[in-house]
Amino acid sequence: MAKIIHNNEPDVSEPKKNIVDTIIEFVLFLAAGVSGVVFYFTRSPIALIIGGGLALSFFVALLLSDRPTRNNTPPEKVYGNIGEKKAEFVLGKYLPDEFTIIQNVSIIFDGERCEIDNLVIGKTGVFIVEVKNLKGSIVGDCDEKVWKQYKIDQYGKEHIDENKNPVMQVSRQIRILKDYLKANGVSTYIRGAVYFTDKDMKLRLIGEPKKDIHIFTFNQKKELISYILNGDADLYDKKIQKIISILK
Repeated sequence: MAKIIHNNEPDVSEPKKNIVDTIIEFVLFLAAGVSGVVFYFTRSPIALIIGGGLALSFFVALLLSDRPTRNNTPPEKVYGNIGEKKAEFVLGKYLPDEFTIIQNVSIIFDGERCEIDNLVIGKTGVFIVEVKNLKGSIVGDCDEKVWKQYKIDQYGKEHIDENKNPVMQVSRQIRILKDYLKANGVSTYIRGAVYFTDKDMKLRLIGEPKKDIHIFTFNQKKELISYILNGDADLYDKKIQKIISILK
């Protein structure tokens, strides 16, 4: 199995309590305590009622503050994350031990920025694997900036969405990564791949992608792995380790 390095891991720690909530809880607790002291010395039923109400409010505030935070992640982002997990499983399981996969690589160079889903590094070369987890039918022209996505919602109504051409996206990533590595003392040939991970997605491609960027669908896992294993870069170990150290 290939080694997987996760960059930019999401924060899964417990969310910090809002400072306003903390202040409110403190005030309620303090007021309840003061009301309790007043009742002790005066035996006033009003102080008892106020103190009891404040104590109850304090208890409710504690319960509410311990509720899990609501997940506000957009559905498309959630679905995209699922696709990345599918790709991680395929690449990690079927590539041999000498390969390293760096996920979520963010590069800023010469005023440009790109986000790379998976960067595969091994003796056969450096490969960018862009993951797309899209439903429905995808119609794409390799020379157009936008591809169309036709999908049916739960009510049977067809929707047409537009997505950036992933081939052009990977081509840009290759260019930026190549320049970035060169600026850090490494020159190497970089290939790319677009991997559609939804098993029911249908792709109709118009034109041919660039020779150094291949497209694979869900049922073409073996072809994707073969594409990586049959690269002809023949990188030596020292160069591989230098590339990894630059990007992880």
